[in-house]
Amino acid sequence: MFTATEAAGVAVVYAFVLCVVVYREIAWSELFGVVLEAARLNPEQPMYLNSAAWLLATRDEPTAENTREAVRLAERAAEKTRYQNVTVLDTLAASYAA
Repeated sequence: MFTATEAAGVAVVYAFVLCVVVYREIAWSELFGVVLEAARLNPEQPMYLNSAAWLLATRDEPTAENTREAVRLAERAAEKTRYQNVTVLDTLAASYAA
């Protein structure tokens, strides 16, 4: 079951898909910055933290700074979900492996 905040996060992801794929108002290259900004503006929202951590952890050319930030964000998302969300745990594992 989703909380109201998680449902809002899903709505934001849906809006991203519409903007990027359907209306092409945001370029794929801009999406990374948008997700990181969403996580920065909403540090209590685990899905934003998780999305930003995943993007940082799975970059083609990871840097030590990106890896540290991915781990930090993924750990925070895991704490917020009480280590019960498998998607967040998957991102945490990817962050540790990066």
